[in-house]
Amino acid sequence: IKNPAILLLDEATSALDNESETKILDFLTRADCGRTVITIAHRLSSVRTVDRIIGIKDGRVVEQGTPHELIEAKGLYYQLLQVLGEKDPVDEVNTQNERRCLSKQQHNFLTNDYHQVINNDNTEKDSNGLSANKSQLYRLFRAIVKLCKNDILIFVGIVFMSILYVCCLLARPFTSANLQNLIIEKSYYSHDRDFAFWAGLIILTAICISLSFIIKLLMQSIAEENLLLRIQQRSLAEILRQEVGWFDEPAHNIGNLCSLMMIDAENVKKIPGAIFGSWVFTSLAFTVMITFGLWFQWKLALAIGVMNIVFFLSYYAKEKLDRQILLQRDTADTRANNLAIEAIRNVPTVVSQHIQHLISDKYNKLLGATNGYANMLIHKRALAVASADAFCFLALTIATSYGGYLMSCNELNYIEFQTINSLLINNMWEVIIAFSSIPSFSKACTSAIRLVELFDRKPLNDPSESAGIQLSTAIRPKIEFCDVGFSYPTSPTDKILNHFNLVIDRGEKVAFIGASGCGKTTCVQLLQRFYDPIDGKVTLNGYDVRSFNISFLRSLIGYVPQEPVLFSRSIGENIAYGNNERKIEIYEIIEAAKTANIHEFITSLQEGYDTLIGARGVELSGGQKQRVAIARALVKKPKILLLDEATSALDNDSEKAVQQSLEKVMKDRTCIIVAHRLSTIQNADKIVVFSQGKIVEIGSPQQLLATKGTYYELLHAQSHKELN
Repeated sequence: IKNPAILLLDEATSALDNESETKILDFLTRADCGRTVITIAHRLSSVRTVDRIIGIKDGRVVEQGTPHELIEAKGLYYQLLQVLGEKDPVDEVNTQNERRCLSKQQHNFLTNDYHQVINNDNTEKDSNGLSANKSQLYRLFRAIVKLCKNDILIFVGIVFMSILYVCCLLARPFTSANLQNLIIEKSYYSHDRDFAFWAGLIILTAICISLSFIIKLLMQSIAEENLLLRIQQRSLAEILRQEVGWFDEPAHNIGNLCSLMMIDAENVKKIPGAIFGSWVFTSLAFTVMITFGLWFQWKLALAIGVMNIVFFLSYYAKEKLDRQILLQRDTADTRANNLAIEAIRNVPTVVSQHIQHLISDKYNKLLGATNGYANMLIHKRALAVASADAFCFLALTIATSYGGYLMSCNELNYIEFQTINSLLINNMWEVIIAFSSIPSFSKACTSAIRLVELFDRKPLNDPSESAGIQLSTAIRPKIEFCDVGFSYPTSPTDKILNHFNLVIDRGEKVAFIGASGCGKTTCVQLLQRFYDPIDGKVTLNGYDVRSFNISFLRSLIGYVPQEPVLFSRSIGENIAYGNNERKIEIYEIIEAAKTANIHEFITSLQEGYDTLIGARGVELSGGQKQRVAIARALVKKPKILLLDEATSALDNDSEKAVQQSLEKVMKDRTCIIVAHRLSTIQNADKIVVFSQGKIVEIGSPQQLLATKGTYYELLHAQSHKELN
């Protein structure tokens, strides 16, 4: 679409079925005119029309020339052709990787439509704008109490320190008023004991106020950090126990889940502090101070109390506007964060398409989406803040003036006046502190509701449950698909499998082939219980797989996907992750690596099996990552081996070596092979040809060739391509 002068094709047709690849290659041949084109290819059928082939080995160019020249030179290119010839007259048939069967989190950014990513307005329903009803609040506080039950002594200490702090606040105005009264009415030198007494009380009160406040804050911080740790631990555990279909939903993308674990957890930790450290304390202080004020002189206390109510209302309006502004910004920030995470995670694609400025513009637009509305609220907020501050000073003025009037009428003495005035001034500031926590508390409640929904959700299949059938580890599996119907949760109207029936006998090697979206990978996922059938059932030795203990079921299965996912750990650790039921010894890791034809490469590295491979295995090539994934599947010595186009990313030499190894490990195992190349399934006991969620052909390779049906046509088409 950008009409480039240079076109780079990195295995561009590797995931296409045979028919689609032929069309794409014909189109690319026409599109090559006037362009410089570099093609990276493992499949020689895709480079038959190039002007020059460059053979690379061990990081060096070993030969280059036209296809005809390289065949005559009998070098690397010729040897690869010979390898192909040793495999089968027909090199390969691409039966497209069934991408729709991958969860949305496994899709590469490159497969997304560029303009859809740029213009996506994130139509997810944001729960920030939803008000929490009583039922939600009840669930929220019940969940918080459960998480905080181990810190009950800390919260008791916080309440005790709050009570001590309030008592000291009550004592401070009274002691200060008495000392000031002595200074006004009496001589310091004639009443030194009285002066020393009240001055000592003031010092003691100040010490108690400081210590109680410091200890309260310290205990509050400890409780908050403990709560944050528990929330983050629980969040990850709950996310990982959800079924695969849950991650297909747009609301559960990586950005939102990371935000849930980090930002929402950080918000929620403030709830106990707001309740016990601020609101309980402020409510206690407010009640006690008003009671004492009315007891000392009800007229003055009542006058100041009325002004305080007006002040409270103004401050409440300001905090309510603050909450609306925060909620609007939080919505925009969530959308912007999702875009930023997606762009950063796929920097190579962003850079290669030169869309940095468009990503930045979209990001800035999302951040500034609420500016107009926020500015309007800010004007109202400024009015509310000004009103609150004005009423604060007005209350002080009225208290002083009216107190002076009552003193002139002999209804109030100086000690009572100063005590009441100080109590009510302290009361105002404590209420201000409480109100200042409202926006954080409201945001924390919204975050807590999202977390509680996650914590309370029961997954459709829970791998952490101990219930379910567990057979002998010496089981020889027989698999049967019985009238299975299935559609993905995000597309319930699109049937992937429809009245699908298939029996795979013990120790049988079965290959699945077919066009895009026909249900091959879906069958593999149903067997592992990534999803459950809508109709029918999948059985293992006569038992419905839904009745098995999930951990036991998956311990029987070794799975190698087309796009392997490796962790940012060492190579040895990544292989050992294949079996977490026990500690995997290094000799077992080495044995699996040798079988997968990756041992020699690993030992050539300086750190060997301790070599770190970076995030998502960025330090390894595609073929190396695939072989590590194969070793990971083999280390558990599975009874069922699932190979979902497992050799698709390997060059011909590596594929031949790995295929020979796989032939060994597939003996005495029930195997399902989703075929990427027909050369990898020539030794299969049975080939199943899919079309639109149904089986159109089934039989041994020889039987299907004899019937001259779909399999024969695919084989013939690939043979014709290679001959060309």
